[in-house]
Amino acid sequence: MALRFNKRVKIAPGIKLNVSRSGLSTTVGPKGASVNIGKKGTYLNTGLPGTGLSARTKIADGPKSTPKPMREVQTPPLQPRKSLT
Repeated sequence: MALRFNKRVKIAPGIKLNVSRSGLSTTVGPKGASVNIGKKGTYLNTGLPGTGLSARTKIADGPKSTPKPMREVQTPPLQPRKSLT
């Protein structure tokens, strides 16, 4: 069984800060219709409070990490070999 960690802190009415092992996210909106913005993307959460019925839809990707360009390796110029004869 895997353990999960999640802490939700109410910042203002309708705005919550979510803290988990994977990072921070923000939820904006009332129960039943909210938007969650985090590093994995932006999600629209809809549901019927009190029923257990809900849906979660990804509406935007999270920030992309750009790969660092490879550093050019400088090799010294080749020296002609001396002949043995």
